[in-house]
Amino acid sequence: MPIFDCSECGCAENTAMAPWYGLDNDVRCTQCKRGEWHAVNDWLNAALAPLGPAQRHRLFRAIAQHLQKSQGQRIAAQQNPDGSAFEARKPRQKQKGIRQRAMFARIRNRKHLKYRSSPSEAAVGFSGRI
Repeated sequence: MPIFDCSECGCAENTAMAPWYGLDNDVRCTQCKRGEWHAVNDWLNAALAPLGPAQRHRLFRAIAQHLQKSQGQRIAAQQNPDGSAFEARKPRQKQKGIRQRAMFARIRNRKHLKYRSSPSEAAVGFSGRI
């Protein structure tokens, strides 16, 4: 995704929500459009500034591991990120030899729900064939 500079605050953004593709002329970052998070970003940048790259990497790795664990637990509890329940399964015809397993059992384990961290970021996402 391309990186663009916000016309309001000047920050760089590369999200899919960005209007970079010429759909409108409002070239503002997601935070400016929603009117939130800039204060949190400023606070976090000030808190992370004195840390060295190795310390930031350890911190981001711990955050990513915690996020990986909590998202796996959320998926196991069958809850959406907003706290609502997953949509119920469609009823199946009773067939011999087919057992119904827990939903999304494979994607919530560490083999598929991977984390990645560096001195500048932490990310949790899916990898491989699921």
